[in-house]
Amino acid sequence: MATLHIQIPDSFVPERKYALHVLFEVYLGISINTQVATTSIEAYLISLENGKQLIIKDAFFSSIDPTEGYLHRKHLPERTVTCGFPTSTDQSIIAPFGKGEIHMDTDVIHLDVDIIASAFFFLSRWEDHVIEAKDSHERPLESKTYMIRHGLQHRPLVNEYVDLLKELLSTLGMSIPSQTHQFKIKVTHDVDHIARYDSIKKLVRAMAGDIILRKNPFRMVWTLLEYTLVNLNLRKDNYDSIDWLMDVSESYHLKSHFYFIPSHSGEKDARYDIRDPRIASSIARIQDRGHIAGFHGSYISYDNPTQFSTELERLRNVGADVAEGRQHYLRFSNPTTWQLWNSNHLTSDSSVGYNSDIGFKAGTCIPYPVFDVVNRAQLGLVEYPLIIMEVPLIKKYARVEKAMEASKPVIDQCRKHNGQFVFLWHPENFNHPFWGKYRELYTMILDYATRKS
Repeated sequence: MATLHIQIPDSFVPERKYALHVLFEVYLGISINTQVATTSIEAYLISLENGKQLIIKDAFFSSIDPTEGYLHRKHLPERTVTCGFPTSTDQSIIAPFGKGEIHMDTDVIHLDVDIIASAFFFLSRWEDHVIEAKDSHERPLESKTYMIRHGLQHRPLVNEYVDLLKELLSTLGMSIPSQTHQFKIKVTHDVDHIARYDSIKKLVRAMAGDIILRKNPFRMVWTLLEYTLVNLNLRKDNYDSIDWLMDVSESYHLKSHFYFIPSHSGEKDARYDIRDPRIASSIARIQDRGHIAGFHGSYISYDNPTQFSTELERLRNVGADVAEGRQHYLRFSNPTTWQLWNSNHLTSDSSVGYNSDIGFKAGTCIPYPVFDVVNRAQLGLVEYPLIIMEVPLIKKYARVEKAMEASKPVIDQCRKHNGQFVFLWHPENFNHPFWGKYRELYTMILDYATRKS
């Protein structure tokens, strides 16, 4: 396998090396030898073994004072740069840094779009560290993020940078590995509730919801009947869908990944107690059938080291072989949350996703190692970006038909780039007075994602 030799400027070396590692080695499968230039340069000098060069302009890091760093609001990108593919009139990339120019010569190609810093921007999520505006759950306000502001959330921009690199390196005579990744579907379920009708308090809340939220007094009577039947063991609880979900996944030759909240009663936003015998029973059935039980860090765990490690131990104590999961409400503090997952020896997280739409929050559909922007180091943790969650999908697109039409091009992008379509549907949202009417959308999405191309 040929090796690319890359010279980089002498500032922000960890950031540059990380971005190059992900783009070339993780995504393209190309070995690289990265060296810090001994002379002052403002470009990435990528040398092929045949003597030809790809030169990518350094438009971002060279403009930042190394003593100050880039983690400041004033460094957040405001504009977009568009650049076409040399051999295509209808294909282009969009980036936050650089100029939209490519200069092609026989032996040298100059790319004036800084796809290295742009890829780092999306993958590291450093804007989440900088954005001051928060929503009601203390998450960075999504309307302030670059992708949402420019309407780019349905495009995996980092994967598009990889396609451009393939084309430019091929033009210079390099043989590119044909396929380093395969399209996969990862079906996940955040188990926020285990039962709708296991207490009088829940019954009262459900009936109040029928009147106040759903404005349907007839539904209240049906709720009371459901409660009675469930507690007489004459029907399953509405939220008891784990076995059915495993059946569905197996019919598509997929695995379901169930993420449990390890709360104790009385803790903030505790929906159930992880010590409930029903949890251990469910986890045993999940793992016996070859599906996955994972960690759904509670509402307060995302930036709390003690709470995080305590909850993880609780989940292991009830029989879960835990290696993966995501945070409740997608609460994410950059880089604290990733640090917690990494220091507790979890292998993969899937908390990077939109709570207001579907799409590619990290600019990619391919899992990647994460970067700690405070300690300026790559971690051992791998991020599996969440692509579609049913709650924002349905809230934004309302009708089944519109939601399905919005989902198709996003799934198509995952397939095109041989990425992972990470799909989340909460188990309690199949037999629910509101969400249950979208039940068919779940299998429609799986039908489309599993179809043969």
